[in-house]
Amino acid sequence: MGCNSEAYWTGIVRKTIPILCAILLWVGSGARAADLSQVDVAQAVKDLGAPSFAVRKAAQAALAGVGWEARKELEEAVRSGDPEVSDVARQLLAEMLPGVTRTTPDTQRELVTRYAKDLPADEKRNCVRQLLDESPVPCRLLLDLIEWETEDASRKQIVGEVLGRTPAVLGPMLETGETADYDRFLQWAVRLEAADLIPRVVVYAWYRGKLPVMQAQVAAQLAKADNPYLRRLLAELQVMGGTPDQAVETARSLENPVYWQNLLVRTGSWAELAASLDSGTDPPDGPELIRLAAAQRLAGQDAAAAATLAKLAAADQEDGKAPKTGGLGDAPAQIVWQDHGFGPELFGDRGMVVLPAGANELRLAMQQVRISSGRRSGRQQQVEAWRLPLAYGLVGDAVAFIQRQGQASQAVTFLTQFYRYAEADRLLKEELAAAQPPQDAFLTIRRAALLRSLGDPAADTMVTDILARCRNGDEKLADDKVFGALMIAVDSAGFHDVLVASLPELMARFANPLDQSALVQVVNLLASRQDRGLAWFWWTRMVQANPGEATTERAARLRDFLAGKLAAEAADTVLRSAVRPDASASERVQDLCQVSRTCLALWRLDDAVTASRLAVRAAVDCKDRNMGRYARSSLMTALVCSRKWEEAAAEYSESWRDGRDVTSLGMQGIALFLAGHREEAEKSLDRFAVLAGPSQVGWALTQLDELPWSEPVRRLLPRVVYGDSLAVELPATAARRLGDPALELQFARRQWFEGVQAVSSRSPEQLLQGNATLAFAECRARLANAGPAATLAEAKQVSDAFPFDVDGVADTVEALDRAGAKAEADALCEYALAREQRILDKLPDAVKHLNGYAWLCARTGRNLAKGEDYARRAIAKVPEQDEIVDTLAVLRYRQGDLDGAIAAGLASLRLEPWSVHYRLQLGLWEAEKANRH
Repeated sequence: MGCNSEAYWTGIVRKTIPILCAILLWVGSGARAADLSQVDVAQAVKDLGAPSFAVRKAAQAALAGVGWEARKELEEAVRSGDPEVSDVARQLLAEMLPGVTRTTPDTQRELVTRYAKDLPADEKRNCVRQLLDESPVPCRLLLDLIEWETEDASRKQIVGEVLGRTPAVLGPMLETGETADYDRFLQWAVRLEAADLIPRVVVYAWYRGKLPVMQAQVAAQLAKADNPYLRRLLAELQVMGGTPDQAVETARSLENPVYWQNLLVRTGSWAELAASLDSGTDPPDGPELIRLAAAQRLAGQDAAAAATLAKLAAADQEDGKAPKTGGLGDAPAQIVWQDHGFGPELFGDRGMVVLPAGANELRLAMQQVRISSGRRSGRQQQVEAWRLPLAYGLVGDAVAFIQRQGQASQAVTFLTQFYRYAEADRLLKEELAAAQPPQDAFLTIRRAALLRSLGDPAADTMVTDILARCRNGDEKLADDKVFGALMIAVDSAGFHDVLVASLPELMARFANPLDQSALVQVVNLLASRQDRGLAWFWWTRMVQANPGEATTERAARLRDFLAGKLAAEAADTVLRSAVRPDASASERVQDLCQVSRTCLALWRLDDAVTASRLAVRAAVDCKDRNMGRYARSSLMTALVCSRKWEEAAAEYSESWRDGRDVTSLGMQGIALFLAGHREEAEKSLDRFAVLAGPSQVGWALTQLDELPWSEPVRRLLPRVVYGDSLAVELPATAARRLGDPALELQFARRQWFEGVQAVSSRSPEQLLQGNATLAFAECRARLANAGPAATLAEAKQVSDAFPFDVDGVADTVEALDRAGAKAEADALCEYALAREQRILDKLPDAVKHLNGYAWLCARTGRNLAKGEDYARRAIAKVPEQDEIVDTLAVLRYRQGDLDGAIAAGLASLRLEPWSVHYRLQLGLWEAEKANRH
C-alpha cells in the first residue's frame, strides 16, 4: 500500500537527515527535469478550483494522464482550503502508480500496477526482478517504489534486488552525471541499515571527497545513541580515510568477532588480533591456532608463535575432540624468523628453528597434524606434514618430513627451487631404481624435466623412449587412464614439442576417430598452450569434412594446422570448414568466434578481427542477447590482440552500455590511454573506481601495473586498503611500483597471512614464494630507518635463503636506486648475479639460470650486453619459451633498441597471444615509436 500523506513524507525526511547529512550534502539543487513541464502541472492543479466545471474536469483528466511527476503539486493541493480541490487531489494521489509517468513504457506500467496490489512478498519480488530486466533499467522508478512503500521489509527487498545487480542499476546513474538518484539510493541504504551496501556508501563518499564530512555526521549521531550499524559505517569511513587506529577503536565494542578480526587484519593490528584470537573461552581449534601463530609472528611475538605451533602439533582432534596441550608443554621454544634458511637435516646447521633439547618432538608431532575445517562443520582433513612448517618458513623441517614420508616428487620440488640439483637427481634415481611400471614412466618424465632445465640433451631421448613404449603397446601403459595421465605429464613437464611430434603415431592406437579417450586424452594436447579447446573443435570439423581420412593423417594435418605449418590454401580450407551451411544463427556465431581465436593463435590478426565482426553480425540475426555479448567479447579480444586500441575502446564502450560489465569500463580506460586519449581514459577509470568490487579492483591493478601511469593506481589503491578481501598480492606489487614500502609491507603481510590460513590449498611454490615476498618486503621497508648498508646485508641473507626470487632482488635493487644508494644497489645486483654465474660455470646450458641472469640484468639495467648474450643462448636451447623471448625484448628496450624490442615483443606475443603483459608492453613500445616519428 502507498502512503501519500504529508506526515509520511515529513517523517521520511526527518529520519533520513540525521543519519546521512553528508550524503544529503551531495544532492544538487533538486531541480526537476525540464521536459516534464512544471508550469503545465502547476496550472492544471490550479485549474482544479476553476469556476468552470469543464475546466475543472479537463484539469483532472490532464493530471491523471501525467502521473507520478505531478505528485508534489497534488500533495500540496490536498492541503488546499477548497474542499473540492482537496478531495480531487486526494483521489488522484490514491489512483497514482508509484514512479509511473506519462513516458513510462507499457511493460513497466503493467509491472508496477501488479506490484501496487496487495500481493505476497514473492510475487512483489518477481515484479522487481522483471523491472530490473528492463533495458535500460528504470532506476528512478525503482527509487520511487522504495519511497512509496510503507514497510521497511518491503523496501529492503527492493534494495536487496538492486544490490544484486549493482553495475546495471547504479552504473547509469553515474554515467549520465545524474548523481542525485545515486545519492537517493545510498540514503535509503543507510536508512534501512543495509550492511552489504556499506562499501558503496564509503567508496562514493571517498569518490566525492566527502569522507571527513560524513565521518563527522555519523560520529555526531553515534554520540547521541549507539547503533551497531552506524558504528561499523564509521569504522569503515575511518579505514578509508587513512586512520586505521581510530577505526579499530570505533569497532572495538561491536559484538561481531568475525568482522572485528577481519578489520584487525585489514588495518595491520597484528598484536591486537593475536590477543583476540587467544582470548576465547573455548580452547582454539586447528584453524584458529594456525591464525594465532601467524598473527603472533607478524606482531613480532616469535616465542609465543613457537609455543602456539607446539600446541597445534600436540593437539588431539580426532573425532571432533578439543585440542589438548602436550608434547613440548611450556618449553621455552623460540623461532628465529629472520634467518630464512634450511634446517639442519639436509643443508647444514643454519635453520630457522632454535629449540631446546628434545624439541624435535614438535617436528615429529607435526607429521600427524589433523585440523578441522571449522567448529561448525565438524569436518576434518589430514594436513600433509610439510605444509605447516613450510607456511611459517621452516623449510628444512618441511623437506625432512617429505623425505621421511617417501614423497620424492614433493622433495624434488623443494630441492630444485633451492638449486640443489645433484640431491634432486639422486633422489629421483633412487626412486626409479625401486619403481615398477607404470610409476617408473612418471618418474622418468620428472627426471627428464630436471635434466632438460640443466641443458642435458639426454632429456628428450628419455621422453621419446617413454612415448615409444606407449606407441608400441607396452601393456603396463595400455590402460586409457594411465596413457592419458602420461600424456598430460609429458606436456606439463615442458615436452610439448616432443609430444606433438609423436602424436600422429600415438593416435594410431585409437580405431575410432571420435573415440572419447582419443579426444580427451590426446587430441587436446595437439593444441597450442593458449587454448586446448581449439584442438577438440578442429578435430571434430575435420572428421565431419573428411570422415574417411586415416586417423594418423588427420592428426598430422591438425598438428601442422595449429602450428601454422600448413600451406596457406590448405589452412584456408580448414578454416572454411568451421562454418557449416546448415548451422543455425547461434551456431554460426560460435563457429566464427572459434575461427577468430584460431586466427589469433596463428597470428592472422586481420582475419581474426574479420571473423569476429561476422560473428557480431550473425548475432543480430539470431536475436539472442547472450550470443551478441559472446560475439562482441570475441571482437574485443581480437582488437586488443591486434593492438587496435581506438576500435577496442569503442567496442568496450558499447559492451558497457549493453551489459553493464564493469570490467568493460576499466578496459575502455586502458585502451583509451594506449590510443593517446589520456583525459577520456581518466574519466572511464574514475567511473570504474566507484562501481568496481574488490575482485575487479584487483583485476584492474593487474592491467595497470603494465603501464607507466601511476595516477589511476593511486586512485584505486585506497579501494584495496578499504576492501575486506585479503588477496592482496597485486596491490603489494602496485604499492612497490609507486615507491611506497610501508604500504607494500602492509599488503605483503596480509598476503602471507592469507597463505597461512589457506595452507591446505597452497602449492609448495606458493608457500615458498609467500615467505620470500614477505622477507624482501620487510627488508625494503627497513631501508629508511636501517640505512643502505644494513639493507644490503639483510637483502643478501634473504637472497641466499630464497635464491629463486630473482624479482625480489631486482625490486630491492630498484628501492636502493630510488634511495640514492647506487653503490649498495650495484653490490646487491652483483651478489645475485655471481650466484647465478657460479651455477652456470658448472652447468653452462642451464636454461633457468641463463634466463635468471638475463632477467635480473633486464630488470635492473645492469650488465645488459652480457644479459642479452645469455638470453639468446637460452632461446637457442628452448626457442618456444615465450618468457625467455620476453626477457630479450626487455633487454633490447633497456639498451635503446626500440625496433629490436618490438620485434622480440611480437615474437613473445606470437608464442602466447593471450598474455595481457605482452599486449600492453608491446602497445606502449609501439606508441613510443609512433611518437618519436
